[in-house]
Amino acid sequence: MMQEGICFLTPASYLVRDKARSSSRCARLSLRLASALGSDDAELARRRLQDAVLDGVLRPPPVRQFRAPLDLAFAVLLARSTYNAMDELDFMPTDRFQREFFLLRADEYEKYIKHTRVARQGDLTDPAYFDFISYAAFRTVSQEMFGRPQKVFEEQFDAQGSKRLVLRDPNISDASLPSRFRQLVGDKVLLGVREQMQLPQFEGTQGPSPSALNSSSPSADLVGGILQTMKSKGFALVIDSEVSIGKVETAGSRNGPASMSVAWELAAPATLWGEAYLRRRRALVNDFDAMMIEAMFRQCGWRLAEGSYQNTRVAAGWKRAQRFVRDESKT
Repeated sequence: MMQEGICFLTPASYLVRDKARSSSRCARLSLRLASALGSDDAELARRRLQDAVLDGVLRPPPVRQFRAPLDLAFAVLLARSTYNAMDELDFMPTDRFQREFFLLRADEYEKYIKHTRVARQGDLTDPAYFDFISYAAFRTVSQEMFGRPQKVFEEQFDAQGSKRLVLRDPNISDASLPSRFRQLVGDKVLLGVREQMQLPQFEGTQGPSPSALNSSSPSADLVGGILQTMKSKGFALVIDSEVSIGKVETAGSRNGPASMSVAWELAAPATLWGEAYLRRRRALVNDFDAMMIEAMFRQCGWRLAEGSYQNTRVAAGWKRAQRFVRDESKT
């Protein structure tokens, strides 16, 4: 059964409001105490109280089905791309991100492993652990980006406690941070995959050739190459894709298609639980497959016009669709 928009919406979801209201009285009482603390402590207390209220009704069920182990180099690439994109945007100190990331992991991990078998903590090839750690990173980024993004701040940059002043690019507004973050992550992952495909350890592995990922124009082969690479690295068990080319819509359009549509489906992806939880929390989502395809089209001179997703409960995965149009500003 397909469900569109906010994933896993059922009639029982209407209980969210009632449960949240019943917990809000205790939360308001605790917030009065938090307000008496310093501003930073009060803000942290407020967030944790909100999380406590929402956790029971938003947390998705554990993933039960088999998921393929991730290629270690690819898993590291996804994790590093997330961190480096956050760092480049300069909206929060890196030492603050590391602290908040650590605290969130500490708060969430015990609850997570109560229902999900993790072979070994810290093993990024284990899809259950990678699912958790990627969720925690995106949620930490979301909390700061949607909460109180900074434009000027000091950050600690070495073990001796040395600090430096950081100024965000004035052309990057608070409102543009989410889209810029997605673009950076997608660009970094796509670049990393292209570089990895050139390395000796990737020769002879199943997947597309390096040339299949370096075309100057989007095509079904190029989209299929990206998705096949993700499958071969263990990101999902099955990835099926379909690409359709739209007709030229106006007489003044230049030669070539005016739009291209892409649809694909993933079964048992490595980020299944985390993406569902992030969507429920209205946070940035770790749909690395979508970000890679967007990056490929963007680098070929196309921009995303619209996108959608559906949660496939039976297949325990995602079905996505995107439509791209030529970016005339690049011509």
